[in-house]
Amino acid sequence: MPHRSIALPACLCCSVSASQEDGVALHKAFSSFISIESMDVVPLCGGLSPTRRTLRCTVNGKSYAASILSALPAQRKREVQAHFLAAKNGFAPTLYYHNDDNTLIIMDFVEGKTLSIDQARNIEVLNKMSQALNTMSHIQLDLPANNVFSYMKEIYDRLIGQQTSLSPLITQVAEIVKTVEQKIINETRPTVFSHCDLNPRNIFFVNQKLSIIDWEGASICYEFFDLASFSILLCLDEKSEASLLEKYLQKKPTPEDLKYLQSLKLTIRAFDAFKLFDSLKDLKELADKIDPTSIENFVYYETLCANDSTANSSEFVFKLALSELQELLRETT
Repeated sequence: MPHRSIALPACLCCSVSASQEDGVALHKAFSSFISIESMDVVPLCGGLSPTRRTLRCTVNGKSYAASILSALPAQRKREVQAHFLAAKNGFAPTLYYHNDDNTLIIMDFVEGKTLSIDQARNIEVLNKMSQALNTMSHIQLDLPANNVFSYMKEIYDRLIGQQTSLSPLITQVAEIVKTVEQKIINETRPTVFSHCDLNPRNIFFVNQKLSIIDWEGASICYEFFDLASFSILLCLDEKSEASLLEKYLQKKPTPEDLKYLQSLKLTIRAFDAFKLFDSLKDLKELADKIDPTSIENFVYYETLCANDSTANSSEFVFKLALSELQELLRETT
């Protein structure tokens, strides 16, 4: 589709596919750290978050990514804090600009595709990811605690309140989560700086460099949360998961480590699926329309999610979430 021009100061030669308001904000932002001769703006797809729009901005021939956010102010602030520290430690794109309320963030554009399921099992990727997560576990950062179970309870109440045909399944999963929660609470393990959304669309591995984006969910969370998230959402096999954990710990995992990781994996399956269902405005209609027995396995949908950034339809998200809960039930029976 050809880009639509918008009116900007005469000194700026700009071809854009963005709103007038976006164009003015971007011009002001880039002008704060670069002299603009030309600028081209193209929207990017790929995220499932309703609170973020991402644009590719090519300024004077160099590409940047601009994220326009509509999350809560505290969430926007912590994204900037977390991204800055991750970039400083070499596993996030360089951050060039954020406005006063952090609703606009500009960073390096990463040339290349986001991580595929097959690529995630590459030993170099596992090494880089384990190093990044180990580094994060030692960073002291004033971020809010991520109370996963309280948040999940809030989502559960909303989902049950809709009285869909999914209610029995959601209730069954919630009972499993209660048992898992107690196991995790009984563990005396530290909480650490975590990304909390290591899905394949948020990870690049280009030219042997790992880059993680979209830090809006960053918080202080259970140790191994990001390890478990990466393992599930990148569909790691048993060997790759063991390698990731061992490299993170820098020692052979104990049986207790393995049990703790498994508990967090079950938690994340439920948490991720509940969030996806909660994002659907037409959940009731989809639940009535789609036969649960027609659902493919989770790896099928997660591979599509990783390989096709346009796979964002309500029906796709519903099937992805349902397949994740079905996988959870298989793992607990």
